[in-house]
Parts: sequence; C-alpha cells; structure tokens
Amino acid sequence: MPDQNKSNGEASPFEIITPGKSKKATSRGLIITLAVVLFLVLSIVAGVLLVRQQQDIREKAAQIKTCPQIEACPDPQDPKTLRNCTPPEIGNNPTDSLCTASFKGRIESCGGRQYCCQGQVWVLDMSACASATATATAAATATGTAAATSTATGKATSTAKSTATAASTKTSSPTAAPATTAQPIPSTGTGWPTYAGIGIGVVVIIASILLAL
Repeated sequence: MPDQNKSNGEASPFEIITPGKSKKATSRGLIITLAVVLFLVLSIVAGVLLVRQQQDIREKAAQIKTCPQIEACPDPQDPKTLRNCTPPEIGNNPTDSLCTASFKGRIESCGGRQYCCQGQVWVLDMSACASATATATAAATATGTAAATSTATGKATSTAKSTATAASTKTSSPTAAPATTAQPIPSTGTGWPTYAGIGIGVVVIIASILLAL
C-alpha cells in the first residue's frame, strides 16, 4: 500500500494560487487617484474664489451710503448738486437737484432749508431767485396839449391831444421737478455654483473611498 503522505512531485489539486495584480490595473488606479487629487485641488481653488467674490460684494454693499448719511446741502465735492433726504425716496435714497444755467432762479429745499440756484451753484441768498416770484409793473403816462389860434378873419382853431398808456407785466420762471437718482444695492448670498461645487466634491470623495475599498 503506497504511502499517502509522500509527495510524488505532482501539484496538489487543493493548492491555492493567488494571481498578482496586473500592471494595467495598477496604472488605472494611479490615474484615478491623480484625477481625484486634481479635482479636489481645483474644487478648493474654486471655493476660495467664490468666497472671495461674495466678500467683495458685501464690502461694496457696505460702502454704499443711504439717507440720512448721504445728505449734502450742497455736495462739498459738487456744489451744483443738492442731495436732500427730507424726506428720503424709496430705499432711503436721496433726491438729487441740479443747478445749471438752464435752471437759474430755481428754488429747492434741502435739509429743511431753502436754496437758490444762481446759475452755477446752490446758495442761501434768495436775491438771485427774485425772478422766480411774480412781479408786476405798471406804467401810465398821460400827455395833453391844447392850442388855440385866432386870426383877424374871425376864425378860431382849437386842438387838443390826450394820450394814456398803461402796461402790466407778470413774469414767473418755472421750477423743474427734481431729478431722483436711485442707487442700487447689490444682493449678497450663496449662489448655485457654490452648492454645485460642494455636491460634486462630496460625490467624488465618496466614489474615491469606494474605489479604494
């Protein structure tokens, strides 16, 4: 009876042979890993840029002044402009009134005081706007002459002239409606690109973990 414990040089049918990983699979895994890392880097850069953009929008919105801080009677940098906040317009925006040669004699209110446009800048001296109030002038003249002549023939000639003139003038300069300039306030908040980037990043991270397993 042959010894069953001796090996005759033949391979056992129960021997487990583990095949090695192919180079193709290793290269594919390396490419996937590099792609994931590159995508994560780009996602971080995009997120930083979006956050910075939103911060810039908030800073610009904070720099925009509204009533009553923006009220200027007149504007120190632009004396031909009145920025009236009494009362403010919709959105706490001021009412801008311009003073140019075409608006000479115009009277506007700013900060509870009356200002006169003398053709270039706004002033408190209302004498330059005297033409804006109704004025009336009347002039009447009457002249009369009489002449009488007599001659030896017994004829008499009498001449009388009377002239009366009256003039009445009433002038008023129209006041144009004030121009209103609304200053838009930029909206802030997180837009859809931020949510999309976060969602894609989460999906890629989960997929990378599953591939690694």
